[in-house]
Amino acid sequence: MKNHNKKLLALVLCIFVAACGGGGESNAPAASVPDASTSNLSVLEQSDGVTPFIKTLTLGIDDYSAVQSIAYRIAPKEGTYSKPLTVTYPRTYLDREGYYNSASKQIALPVFGLYAGYANQLTLTTTFADGSTRDDTVVVAAAPFDDSTGIYSTLAVKTPRTAGSTLNFDYIMIKSGITTPVVIDTDGNLRWVGSGIDDAFVSMRLANDFVVGARNSPELYRLKWNGTFTTARLSNQNYTNFHHELTRGKVGILAQVDATVGGVNKIESILAEIDENGTVLKEWDMALIFADAMRQGGDDPANFVRNGFDWFHMNSAIYVPEDDSLIISSRENFVVKIDYDTGAIKWLLGDTTKHWYINYPSLRAFALTLTAGTPPIGQHALSIASDGTLLLFNNGFASNRNPAGTPIGQNLRFSAPVRYVIDEVAKTARQAWSFENGQVVYSDVCSSVYESGQNNYLVNYAVAANRTIAKLVGLDASGNVAFDFELPTNVCSTSWNAEPVQLQDLVFQ
Repeated sequence: MKNHNKKLLALVLCIFVAACGGGGESNAPAASVPDASTSNLSVLEQSDGVTPFIKTLTLGIDDYSAVQSIAYRIAPKEGTYSKPLTVTYPRTYLDREGYYNSASKQIALPVFGLYAGYANQLTLTTTFADGSTRDDTVVVAAAPFDDSTGIYSTLAVKTPRTAGSTLNFDYIMIKSGITTPVVIDTDGNLRWVGSGIDDAFVSMRLANDFVVGARNSPELYRLKWNGTFTTARLSNQNYTNFHHELTRGKVGILAQVDATVGGVNKIESILAEIDENGTVLKEWDMALIFADAMRQGGDDPANFVRNGFDWFHMNSAIYVPEDDSLIISSRENFVVKIDYDTGAIKWLLGDTTKHWYINYPSLRAFALTLTAGTPPIGQHALSIASDGTLLLFNNGFASNRNPAGTPIGQNLRFSAPVRYVIDEVAKTARQAWSFENGQVVYSDVCSSVYESGQNNYLVNYAVAANRTIAKLVGLDASGNVAFDFELPTNVCSTSWNAEPVQLQDLVFQ
């Protein structure tokens, strides 16, 4: 028993000595220091971009290897309600774009979305490999914007966004026919314009950038947020130019193109799927598709399919993955759904008082029966809404390029965004929703509507007030007008089409 007590006392003394640091070195690991504490990040320089909305921040950093991402957040102006523009650049993106210079240990960080003529308050957040973060604040003074168009800096706020607004989007991409794409926020502030491209009528967001198709040549521009751009030429030598929309296809970009084939002009009747480098992957020629279907149905297509004339006037096309199909808008005639692989016509939806329905049984056989509402007339901007219905802007302007002496169809009193429920088995369609806006706005050409989240919409009346005003209206999920902006226009030049863009949490890929 005495020996046991002696051993226990020795053990206690040993623990005590070790705890007090006596009797040799401790093997306990030293506390790790977070990467954020040793990064020594600093803002060395601010360089002007091609417009005041763009800057490059030169950052110095001792240990770039520990960086996982760098983000910036632009504090909103006082009295505004759009969510802050926040952009994150992962390390992989910084490396791929060559923004880090290992020799100088500097990062050239693009910053865009600045308020022009304003001292912007930015928060830089660096996230490190160990999960630690570091916030740095910097003031970025942007020069006033000299708007050479005289348009986008003259936006009139008819209904301002207010506190507590539940709108699902905060930024808007305007497709302009007189400059690059234009971005505004839902408070009406101009937040981005590029340089070097004077017509972005045919444009879209693609991954990290914009893509713009030239309307007078077969060239495709890839425009970055930092203002730089590259050019690619279409691989098909028959194609002469782009028109109207670019949208996401099955594997590439759906592009509406004009062409000259064997000396014959094919005007606004060809849809092509292309990749980012301009390589043509697939083509659908509406003249061939419709002429073949009409002959099989016993009709002579000569007075409907008229190469050399703008008989079809394609202005929108979307890919539908659920059944591997395309839905295409022919402004002159109808909305048509075709099979992606074969081009076979599935259905037509349009005004049945027009030439195509009255005079051609072969086309009438594909027509959906409208059970409620107004048919699409002179429509634009097709998309599939969150509930699976077909969403479009119903302009209400009758045909104006049909053959002489043939019926042009109806003219409506006002224009409106509309959703249709399509039953392909029953071959019916019905109008499920419309925003009539007091039935007082008529926008006969161009224009658009797009959903952002469930039942939040951006409505773009491109040519209101006798084609003198472009009108942008935001609708929340309850159908309330969250904002109403107006810009001067000359026909469709200012905002022929406009889409919501999510810049409140943009992560570059």
